[in-house]
Order: sequence, then structure tokens, then C-alpha cells
Amino acid sequence: MQKFPEEGFHLLQVANFYQRLYIAIKHQQVKIELVPDLFGEIFILWYEVSFKKQLLASNTRSHVRNSIIALHKWLRGNSRWSKKFEEWEAAALRDVERRLQHLQLQQSAD
Repeated sequence: MQKFPEEGFHLLQVANFYQRLYIAIKHQQVKIELVPDLFGEIFILWYEVSFKKQLLASNTRSHVRNSIIALHKWLRGNSRWSKKFEEWEAAALRDVERRLQHLQLQQSAD
């Protein structure tokens, strides 16, 4: 069994959840109109903060990676939610920036 660093393992657990969510959307096994309100904002945060850098940066093709990309496109492409999507994305990018600034402050203090 392959061992993952604890942080990477937790990221994969979250990614696996979103993979299953996307499969449920694709096969219309969830109430589609509820998905953005229930999962959109936090998914976009995970996408911008972790998935983009750690999961999607690799060119490795995997079902999880493809599902994360597809869910992101699905949320973005649903015109009814485009304004919310833009707000979620802006908030997530602000969070990424705050995290980077915090990290830089920690490094300069050391």
C-alpha cells in the first residue's frame, strides 16, 4: 500500500468526495439546482487553495483529477451561478493571497 504524507492524504480524501459529487451530477443522482449552494463556495476554495497547486499541477491523468476539472467547469459553465462563481473565486483568491502573505511573514521572522 502506498504511503502518503498526512497532508496529501487528507487532500485526496477531499478530492475523492468531490469526484463522487461530480459523478452524481453527471448521472443526475442529485438535485442539480442545490449543488452550487451546497458545495460551490467551499469547492472553489479547495480548488484555488489546494487542488490547483497540488492535484492539478501534475500532468498525470487520473479519474479524480479529471472529475475535479469537470466539476470546476460545470460550476463555471452554469450561467445561472456565474455571478456567485465569480464571487466565490474572488474570495478564494483573496484567501490564497492572505496565506501567501502569512507564509512570507513567518519566513522573514525566522
